[in-house]
Amino acid sequence: MVSSMAKEVLPVDALNEILNEAIPRWAKLTGTKLGTNAFSFTVGSNSEFQSWDLQKYVKDLNESRALDITGTTAILLLRGLFEGYVKEKSFSVHALLYVPDKIEKTMAALRSFHELITRPPCEEAVTAFRETVREVAVHYGYDLGKLKKYLDDERARRAAPGGVAEPGHARGPPVHAGSSRRKAAAIQP
Repeated sequence: MVSSMAKEVLPVDALNEILNEAIPRWAKLTGTKLGTNAFSFTVGSNSEFQSWDLQKYVKDLNESRALDITGTTAILLLRGLFEGYVKEKSFSVHALLYVPDKIEKTMAALRSFHELITRPPCEEAVTAFRETVREVAVHYGYDLGKLKKYLDDERARRAAPGGVAEPGHARGPPVHAGSSRRKAAAIQP
């Protein structure tokens, strides 16, 4: 007999399900050759996405999942890697004119991957992490102006004169080690 109550999917479970799909897709998207010690690089290139780097990134993603079972670290790392990758990606006018189908196929894969790593459980994990960093910074009187871009929030501008938040202006209670926002106290300004 099937229970009438559906099993609730916890956000951490949903995030890890996304990561289970996203990490292999990242490897495929970037052309990362897994399970090999061979790699290539271009002399004189300053690209952060050569084959050795890509292999290391996949290793780092998998290691981050082992160290942080919530998946928060992995999604933050993967989103940062993806943003760097697409900033570096370019298409020539020649390719746009003569092989538009190939360009559209690549763009479709990039769009699909972006949609995957920006699903609600991913957004919730990123938002919760930023909020934890913000609370810790305020708690310790760190200059929020220095974190404005990272926090992506107008609240960083509303800090006290000199950019340092005044005590008591935190959003929510101070974060303490052992709270539900674990690891927050480990962040050093």
